[in-house]
Amino acid sequence: MWLAKERDWATKRYLLKMIEWREQIARGSAYDRESSGKRLGMNRDTWEALGHLFGRFDHVESWCALSSSMALFRRLATEVAAACGLAYPSDVDMHISGFIARVREASSGKEG
Repeated sequence: MWLAKERDWATKRYLLKMIEWREQIARGSAYDRESSGKRLGMNRDTWEALGHLFGRFDHVESWCALSSSMALFRRLATEVAAACGLAYPSDVDMHISGFIARVREASSGKEG
């Protein structure tokens, strides 16, 4: 579980950056880029999604938190890419999501 939580936290650092980019696109120069997550002022959908990103030190909750983090990252990254005139790399997302699903399946029934 320690390694899983460590990787989950690394993923959340990228998610925080994506939240910041999305908010900067939405609010332009009015957004404080130096907030480091303190004053995100995000939209309601994103705020509500954050409640599902953190689980206890538990196998099931950790997988649920990771799935929620991936879904929120995917949604925000798609919005940011579109706003910047870029294509979201769906093929990369599909491969990573498939890998995560295989790891989850292989670990089902195992503790830690």
